[in-house]
Amino acid sequence: MFKSIQLLTLVLVTLSFSCISCDKDIDLGNQPEVIDSLITLTQLLVEVTGFENLDGDIAIAIYNSSETFNSETIYYRDTAVVVSANSMTIHFESMDPGTYAISILHDADQSGDMEMGGLFNLIPQEGFGFSNNPEIGFSEPEFNVCKFELEEGLIVSVPISLIYM
Repeated sequence: MFKSIQLLTLVLVTLSFSCISCDKDIDLGNQPEVIDSLITLTQLLVEVTGFENLDGDIAIAIYNSSETFNSETIYYRDTAVVVSANSMTIHFESMDPGTYAISILHDADQSGDMEMGGLFNLIPQEGFGFSNNPEIGFSEPEFNVCKFELEEGLIVSVPISLIYM
């Protein structure tokens, strides 16, 4: 009896495999596909140092043209991150290769604007900085002074030291 059950099981398994066919016309829906086997992401690391306090946010604006540099509303990418340490690294992934400049505000009071004070209300009361850490005079630096190149497939680190007046 045991041998007949084994034989019957073997016959049923063999028949079930012979009924399965490989129909190449069956629609399996959207399947994964390799688009590029050597995908490279261009990444930007903004390394901010020199916080005088850990209040508020750090607002970062990345510009890709001299026409929009230091605009408060037109930029390539931006972010605001809660200040959590005296030095911070903010990571931007999937950047397009190109020429960029960065402007940073330590928005300690989280107002969204640079607080001004002092004589004639002209002195910044919060920290700020720019890529390439240019000398700061009586006006904001130009795009050409702050610009840097971001090449495809590279991870580029841009150190920025905050300035408090």
